[in-house]
Order: sequence, then C-alpha cells, then structure tokens
Amino acid sequence: MIITNLAECVNILKTTSDSEKLKNELGNTDNWPILFFGDGNKIVDEITTDMEKSKESHDLFSGAYILMPDHITYDSNRPVRKFYSYEPGTVTVQVHRITDTLYTQSNEHQVNGKHHSLFVSLHPYQEKKIEGLDDFQAIAQVVADFGEYILKKGVYTIKMPKTRLQAHHIIDN
Repeated sequence: MIITNLAECVNILKTTSDSEKLKNELGNTDNWPILFFGDGNKIVDEITTDMEKSKESHDLFSGAYILMPDHITYDSNRPVRKFYSYEPGTVTVQVHRITDTLYTQSNEHQVNGKHHSLFVSLHPYQEKKIEGLDDFQAIAQVVADFGEYILKKGVYTIKMPKTRLQAHHIIDN
C-alpha cells in the first residue's frame, strides 16, 4: 500500500520508532526529496526565511534550522543551494533553487502537467548526532517536521516521491 496523504505520512513517521521498518518498509533513507511546485524563487525565499526564524520561534517548525554560511552555492549572485543544520543534530537540509533531474525524466512526478520548480533534500550528514536516535529515526523526525510545516502553511503544492511514503499536498491555484 502506498501512502499519499501528507497528514497520514506525518503521523506514520512520528509514531514509527522501528528503524528497520522506517528504512525497509517506508523507504526512509538518505537523500529524502521534497519536490515543490510553483514560483520557485518565491517559495525558496519563504522557506529559507521560515527556517531561519525557527531559531527564535517554533510556530512553523518544531526544530531549529541553522544556516551553514560556508555551504551556499551561488549562480549570478543569487543563492542556488543553501545548507542548514537541524538542531538538535544528525540531519542536514539542503534547499535547492533548481529541479532534481531524477524526477524530471518522466511525467510520473508532475502535478497538473508541470515538473517541480525546486526541491529540498534531507541527509544524515552532521557529525553531531541526536542522542537516542539513529539516522533513519532522525530523517523521519525532520520529514515529519517539514510535513507539518507544509500543512500549517497550507499554500505549497508538494510531492515526496519516496517508495511507500509518496505523500503529496496539492493546492488548487
């Protein structure tokens, strides 16, 4: 069974602590993509602003996302890729102002006939680890946090094209 409802996906990730189930059954691994559809520049600016505010307020995110200034890639003086470290640890979040070509090779991941305009990817690369959680549990925690953020904002069309957790949230424009 494939789970496509974002709220259900968030609930499953928040209530599953078995690492083997997270990895093998739910496909919760490194390189977790969240594809966003719409005005890429506007969405990236909103997401990165909200992530940077997460240090002071947990209104939108439950964790804090700390910009890693040494890990910003530029194109024509505009950031193309920004890296954030998740506090309390383990996960690095990459916000890309470009598409992920893996998901543009077919029409399978399109929404309303269009490919995504940007993506966020999650990786368990931090040296600092969350005590008591392995990489799969930490990724699940951050995917759930982003899912809740997307539901709270209520304005983003997204897809999470991972194995059994192929969650999507489509806003009619």
